[in-house]
Amino acid sequence: MATNQQLLAQFLNSLTTSKSSSTIKNYRLDLQKFVHFIGSKQVTELDPVDIQAYFNHLTKQKRGAATMQRHLSSLRQFYKYLIKQGLVSKSPLIEIQLAQPKTVNQRSALNKDQQVSLVRLVSDQFSWREMIIIRMLMEVGLKPQELLNLKWDDFDVNSHTLRIKSNQNERIIPISKDLVEMLVNDKRLSKYDIIITNKFGEQLSIDGLYYLIRQIEAVWEHPLTMSQLRETARQTSSQNHPSLAELQNQFGDRSSITTMRHLPITVQHLKEDYQRYFKR
Repeated sequence: MATNQQLLAQFLNSLTTSKSSSTIKNYRLDLQKFVHFIGSKQVTELDPVDIQAYFNHLTKQKRGAATMQRHLSSLRQFYKYLIKQGLVSKSPLIEIQLAQPKTVNQRSALNKDQQVSLVRLVSDQFSWREMIIIRMLMEVGLKPQELLNLKWDDFDVNSHTLRIKSNQNERIIPISKDLVEMLVNDKRLSKYDIIITNKFGEQLSIDGLYYLIRQIEAVWEHPLTMSQLRETARQTSSQNHPSLAELQNQFGDRSSITTMRHLPITVQHLKEDYQRYFKR
């Protein structure tokens, strides 16, 4: 009889032709924790009580609902493999029910701690491509298709700007020095005209982009959407008090009303505007 570690290795090996390396890595991390928890028990001989004990253990560790769902998903895939191999007759996870993650406003901006946490996680567990994607969405506020359409010719290292083309319009937006350095390093290694590519060197599809965001969300402790990342960029940019026209240009809003709708108006903003326009 194969050991738990051997069965886990066989399962992960079976995914190499159908799953990305980052997905396989996430499965490995989740399932290693599970195998460590059950100790000397065989994964092929567990029942729902054993599985529930594991999730009770995760609850005591104050794991978030999204993390619990990810562990459950990893285990379901593992047991599907074991059933297919004829090693178990039915999954012990059938009766397991977890609370659904709390829904969040898809447009609610990430706070500073969440931004730092997200960047650190992507840096540690994902590739350079995913890091550029997250920072472009969260710091620059690009729309998904604008990001995917970017070519290296649109990047000006001297002026620290990107040229964005959409709906026959074109605008120039500034980017941070850190992001410039990241793009410069990536450009040295790239063999393609497009900045964001898939593993075949072709332009990443919109479905592929959503898939990458879901992968990151599955590893992170918080729900994550592209609208949320764009809203984070809006909130951060508005803190520097740019003009309404500058914000409208940066985010490609067709109407200034749309731009104003996303501005966080506070008492401090009103005081500053009053002092600016009604000087005594």
